[in-house]
Amino acid sequence: MPPPPPDGSLVLGAVGARHGAAQAALGEITALARTLPDPYLISRVLGRREAVSSSALEGTHSTLSELLVVDEDDHGATQAVRQVRDYARALEHFLPRAAESGRDLFRRDLVQALHRAVVAHDPGYRDVPGRLRQGSCHVNCSVLSNALP
Repeated sequence: MPPPPPDGSLVLGAVGARHGAAQAALGEITALARTLPDPYLISRVLGRREAVSSSALEGTHSTLSELLVVDEDDHGATQAVRQVRDYARALEHFLPRAAESGRDLFRRDLVQALHRAVVAHDPGYRDVPGRLRQGSCHVNCSVLSNALP
């Protein structure tokens, strides 16, 4: 059981300052996006940066520059960059649908389609992309499988 929250207000200190700086940066991006003929350019780059960072946590390494080049021309791309691109494209496709549908979006067919998209170029993936596992799970697979509509 976690300890109860403190009686007084929390002193955020440096975290509060960083939060303020992050909010100011988001305001600058919003203002910049209003001046661009195609604000998608900003969201595209931010989504790609997130894909590079998230993929690196999983051991798949790419740079933002490599990813942006592969988005335009797949020729000569490494497997790692293709994997990061697949993740970025899946994210790009998923986020607008999530904003529209909320929790109703999490249906079995979508989860399976996202999985197929993300592992399309993963040479280390040894199962059938998009198929729910029936064994060797870290969680109870039947519970997870039955939880998705």
